[in-house]
Amino acid sequence: MKLVKKDLLDNIVNKDPLNKEEKKILEAIRHQNLSIEEMRVLAKGLKYPNKSQIKKFNHNKGNYNFKFGLLGDTHMGNKSTLKEELHNFYNTLYKKGVRDFYHAGDLVDGLHVHRGQEYELYALGMTQQAQDVINDYPHKKDVNTYWIQGNHDLWYKSNAGGDISSLVDSNRPDIHCLGESEADIKLTKSGTTLRLMHPGGGSSYALSYKPQKIIESISGGNKPNILGIGHYHKALQMIYRNVNTFLTGCFEAQTPFMRSKNLAAHVGGWLIEGKSGKQGGIKEITATFVPYYL
Repeated sequence: MKLVKKDLLDNIVNKDPLNKEEKKILEAIRHQNLSIEEMRVLAKGLKYPNKSQIKKFNHNKGNYNFKFGLLGDTHMGNKSTLKEELHNFYNTLYKKGVRDFYHAGDLVDGLHVHRGQEYELYALGMTQQAQDVINDYPHKKDVNTYWIQGNHDLWYKSNAGGDISSLVDSNRPDIHCLGESEADIKLTKSGTTLRLMHPGGGSSYALSYKPQKIIESISGGNKPNILGIGHYHKALQMIYRNVNTFLTGCFEAQTPFMRSKNLAAHVGGWLIEGKSGKQGGIKEITATFVPYYL
């Protein structure tokens, strides 16, 4: 077996530089007498994040009470994006005292996620779509928007080596990316947890089927108290396995692609408020969907 030379792995990845953490891993493995083929596999793997662990954040906005807006799938950059309705949603909840909004992914529309998508766009590419968010995403005093990257946002990282979150967050201090696909947020000091999720796959005939299967797959000790699911462009509230679950709805009208697949868009977002128990969990919760009929 031909052994790898000391600097061969550097040559394999030099077109896509590694971050500091990845370089430490590189240094640890470079003298392990691996073959060139094994090194190439490792080099490729280093470019992709480990998604086995859900990132966790402590927001702790209060001891027991929580109130926030929940939304998803704004798809900015697409001609079907509904900016007027999005701004109205923020204004409506702002008047009700909401200062924290949680976005379950697909902030932007990406590029060529499906065939012909580029013809649906008014903002082409990562720079234009990031600028569109910077310029036009709702911005109000003391309001923060926390978001995870969905499959459309991640198109740039997967296919072009770019991270749109770095462009958006660095120019909009009120917008904060919590990672890719999933994130857990501790809402109160007593421990009530919100999980944002942007899964894959298509919609099912019964709206409750996909969230039910998602909740069934979560182990007992890892369940959140509240689960906000984006991606499907549907609105739904259900309680299953003691998880208060929401399909977030969307702020994108039915696109030509959705119409070709006979997929409807449930336009709107949620106002969610309630109280935690002394040991966390949910003591009471109220959810109001703010719909927009086109």
